[in-house]
Amino acid sequence: MKKFLAFSIILIIVISGCKKTQEYNLQFNINNLENGTAYLQTLSEDGMQTIDSAAIVEGKFSFKGSLPEPLFVYIKLSGKPRRIGLFLENTKIFVDGHADSLENVRISGSPLNEEYKQFKSLLSAYDNRQQELQQQYIEARKVNDTSTLNKIDKLWDLLDRQQNEMVLQFISQHKNSVISPFIITQRLIYSLNVNELDSLVSIFPAELENSIYVRMLKKRVQTLRNVEIGKPAPEISLDDTMGIVRTLSSLRGKYVLIDFWASWCGPCREESPNLVKAYERFHNKGFEIFSVSLDTQRDKWIEAIQKDHLTWTHVSDLKGWQSTAAGLYGVNAIPHSVLVDPQGIIIQNNLRGEALIEFLDTLFR
Repeated sequence: MKKFLAFSIILIIVISGCKKTQEYNLQFNINNLENGTAYLQTLSEDGMQTIDSAAIVEGKFSFKGSLPEPLFVYIKLSGKPRRIGLFLENTKIFVDGHADSLENVRISGSPLNEEYKQFKSLLSAYDNRQQELQQQYIEARKVNDTSTLNKIDKLWDLLDRQQNEMVLQFISQHKNSVISPFIITQRLIYSLNVNELDSLVSIFPAELENSIYVRMLKKRVQTLRNVEIGKPAPEISLDDTMGIVRTLSSLRGKYVLIDFWASWCGPCREESPNLVKAYERFHNKGFEIFSVSLDTQRDKWIEAIQKDHLTWTHVSDLKGWQSTAAGLYGVNAIPHSVLVDPQGIIIQNNLRGEALIEFLDTLFR
């Protein structure tokens, strides 16, 4: 269950008191747009954050200010479900369009948005093909056509690889532009392993090192480095279902499976019987499970524990994807697991089902 963070991890940093040598002047002219309010927003770890607002009068409104660096922002219009996304930089930017087709607005005066337009044009062919395959998949599922389903799965994987190759080529050709690290945060940050991501970040020139997007990528790399196989497992200290603080280190001396899950996660619940089987077979030999829930509702969390007969240690801060432990371990999809040896060293990642049983068999022979 991917949490394409992509849309949940972009941060904005407003630096008060910074020297303002340039300003942005963002002007809109949207035909057939009712009077109301427009909101200038950015996507942060806590969701959409409004940083400015403006009155809409006869389809016209504007935002003015200054930024220390270019940022991708969203424009939310009162009464409209769709947002307009664009790069904001310290220059005069014009946005024209129609209220009934906000996805087709025309943006001028901004070099970054011209680059982004090129990228979206390249991406559109893949997006259209994915939509076609998705519809074909739905139709095949209705009649349980397994042969067609398997073919679509293979085509989807091929298309996904081709799309990633196109994205990587675009990034390589635009490595001096802030648009490239931004695209990585949107499209690749969770699909690349730590070495691939680190290598990609290294292509950017020194002028981009202070970009918020490069900093985000470097933070991701460091997080993944901290939980590589062979590294000491970072400490986790959270409340259990009774409100008692439990620590990962208290289980030192045993093999511990750190299990990231949530009551609302279907694949996690499907994995529960496998965890129960592993716990019953190896617990008396020195095996423990330390489950970290990404739930936000305490009652749902406890109900799932009881229903699935999960009799080991359970902890959570009930912050969902903002879980401190999940952030510490770079978790972007669940179920996710980390196996730790008696000395507290990480020895395996994401063992599930029979693979977990077989690995534990080799440990306890």
